[in-house]
Amino acid sequence: VNAFENCYRLKEINLANAKRIADKAFVGCENIKFDSLESVTHIGEEAFKGCNMIESVVISENATIGRHAFENCNSFLYLAYNSVPFIIWHMFVTTRKEFIMAHSGISST
Repeated sequence: VNAFENCYRLKEINLANAKRIADKAFVGCENIKFDSLESVTHIGEEAFKGCNMIESVVISENATIGRHAFENCNSFLYLAYNSVPFIIWHMFVTTRKEFIMAHSGISST
């Protein structure tokens, strides 16, 4: 929990082999970017809250996503997923209100 909280200088991280992202793991890491979360099966609550440089996320099949996982990610534009069991809309609190959800044919607007 809170492993990299407020690491403002952290700009890029390789999560290619990660299985779980803890609650608040990267909260406040304003400059962080990554390519994919396809191997991740669980994203904790507020895991990426305030990570303003995240523009898109690819989530693994059947991943669970905690509350407010991407809150205040103001650059967020794109979510791609395969069979995520449910999308908790408040995981995107105060993110952009328009973004594309690939594989679902719906938009958040």
